[in-house]
Amino acid sequence: MNSEIRRNVNFFNREGDFQHLLTPRHITSQQKEKVINKTFVLSDIHGEYEKFEELMKHWNSETMNLAILGDMIDRGENSLKVVQKIMQFKKKYQDQVCVLKGNHEDMLLYS
Repeated sequence: MNSEIRRNVNFFNREGDFQHLLTPRHITSQQKEKVINKTFVLSDIHGEYEKFEELMKHWNSETMNLAILGDMIDRGENSLKVVQKIMQFKKKYQDQVCVLKGNHEDMLLYS
């Protein structure tokens, strides 16, 4: 399973550009324009999928960006599920989501 997590974790950046998350911006989608000027930030999920799902209930994709600051894997039993869910968010919401790898992802990739 570590090799599958390793392949998926390479999807994320070690350093990212958060500037676009910090400035209000207009997003046009399906006949309406919205301004996003809030960012929901979390980190240190450590494979705890159920807790991650509970936290994500507080993110409103209509009004907030999402920043995940690493340490998505390790310790908990569901690291792969966490990474796959984050990848789904990134694919669906694109620039509205910024994900950075943390030291636990680096330990997996470079050990």
